[in-house]
Amino acid sequence: MDLYLYHDSRNPVYKSIFGAVRTGKKLTLRISANLKNENTCLITLRTWKSNEGEHKIPMAEKGGFYEAEITMPEEGALLWYYFIVQYQGNTVYYGNNKEQLGGVGAVYTQEPPSYQITVYDKDVHTPDWFKNAIVYQIFPDRFCRSESSTAKLFGKKGAVIHSDWNDIPHYCKDNQGNVVQYDFFGGNLAGIRKKLDYLKMLHVTAVYLNPVFESSSNHRYDTADYHHIDPMLGTNEEFSRLCADAEKKGIHIILDGVFSHTGEDSIYFNKFGHYPETGAYQSKQSPYYDWYRFIDYPDKYESWWGVKSASQRSRNDPVLFGLYY
Repeated sequence: MDLYLYHDSRNPVYKSIFGAVRTGKKLTLRISANLKNENTCLITLRTWKSNEGEHKIPMAEKGGFYEAEITMPEEGALLWYYFIVQYQGNTVYYGNNKEQLGGVGAVYTQEPPSYQITVYDKDVHTPDWFKNAIVYQIFPDRFCRSESSTAKLFGKKGAVIHSDWNDIPHYCKDNQGNVVQYDFFGGNLAGIRKKLDYLKMLHVTAVYLNPVFESSSNHRYDTADYHHIDPMLGTNEEFSRLCADAEKKGIHIILDGVFSHTGEDSIYFNKFGHYPETGAYQSKQSPYYDWYRFIDYPDKYESWWGVKSASQRSRNDPVLFGLYY
């Protein structure tokens, strides 16, 4: 018998609530299968919460599907799931697609990539101004470079600076494909301030900034210090001025706050010893040691999607958190 399995996490037929799910809500998950004899086959839903525990729930055949109902945790979390299918003495798995983008998944002969459910707290309230906002996303290094800025276009280790704004971006990689030097064009906070009237003309009511905290990369998702704006963008004071000027024009500022992982080159992890603080990589006595999950201390540790430069923080941290101004 040719095995047929199908689940689509974006289709309410297979996942009864589209997108994120509120705490405490009941959710029905379904999977289609050409396995009609329940005496010879078993489909089990495996779920777990952010590396904590697991539940294996037998799925019942109903109306042409196999389905199971689960209740969301009482606190906001990430919930993961995939399906275990046992038939005719064989075991296969149905999980997320290889790109891990959700939607239609795939069959695997070993533990598959998991589907993710974002569980949000029932008391969370989306700001009213955001519900009809016109949002403009800005990648700070590439938006606008203003000369009247406190930004410092020098002093960053491993940085390659483009003198011509119209150059073609280029990553410098080693033989293993690792980025060894990031290129910067020098976009800064002053440049964004300079363009506020332009954004206002476009009827923009919110600016979503990609990370602006100190970092060794141009994308700044590998945070080095949450308390400081990256010097190549400006200063904390300059960021405050940006927020104040934007507010006067009716524009909100949203920060992409990355708190689920930090850079390996950071105050907190300090793999290369660039910071005076004792980082988690340097000592188990570091105040930041329990921020991370080490598999074999210190060189083998969990990181964001396996990217070694993005050290994964403790399981209780959110993956993404928007700061609104």
